[in-house]
Amino acid sequence: MSDLRIGMTVEGPTDAMVLEAGLSAFLQSSFTSVTLQPQIPPGKSGAGWSGVFWWCRQIGSQGYSSLVESPILNHLDLVIIQVDADVAGMPYSSAKIDDPPYNDLPCEYPCPPASRTVGALHNVVRGWLDPSRPGAKAVICIPSKCIEAWAAAALYGPNDPDLVDDLECSFEVIPYLHAKPAKERLVRIREGKWRKEPGKFKLAQQTISNRWSDVKYYCPQAAHFQEEVEGALV
Repeated sequence: MSDLRIGMTVEGPTDAMVLEAGLSAFLQSSFTSVTLQPQIPPGKSGAGWSGVFWWCRQIGSQGYSSLVESPILNHLDLVIIQVDADVAGMPYSSAKIDDPPYNDLPCEYPCPPASRTVGALHNVVRGWLDPSRPGAKAVICIPSKCIEAWAAAALYGPNDPDLVDDLECSFEVIPYLHAKPAKERLVRIREGKWRKEPGKFKLAQQTISNRWSDVKYYCPQAAHFQEEVEGALV
């Protein structure tokens, strides 16, 4: 198998970069990725998890039994849908969503383990796709609590004694990354908000790929993502 075509529906551009780095670490063939959501330039769906929600609702409304039956997706070998597990602690109203298909958020459980919340949110995302189902060539990826934990594990896991404890259960990953030296800082504060630095994430991709085993060690949901992708491409 060569030159796989992978579509990604993600919360933001830097999330796609981390996923691409992970895929490069374990796929046995080359691949080309395309970002389905958020659209560039920004489309109606917008960014963040609400954008993923609206993309799923749009695809589900087409009425196909699985994603890859959709005319806009059937040329792809794999579709990845990503939302971070912190979404499990949020009500729909926080994203200005007034008409979800089910009243199933928040769905957060105590962490650790991360797996229980991830499993619950996985079912929520499946509900966003109703009446469609992901199908055999789709993977729902839910890093816990955020995909930046995967980057932190790769960049600092083996060497930094100050790495956040219980990485998959911590809300301190973003502040941790922000505290790093400016030349390597993946996250900054602008206008009072956390802002991710796409250029720094791009530079970090090779390290994330090279240290994927560390990512899986510190963040078991990354190992689960690899298993799901490999199973979908059999």
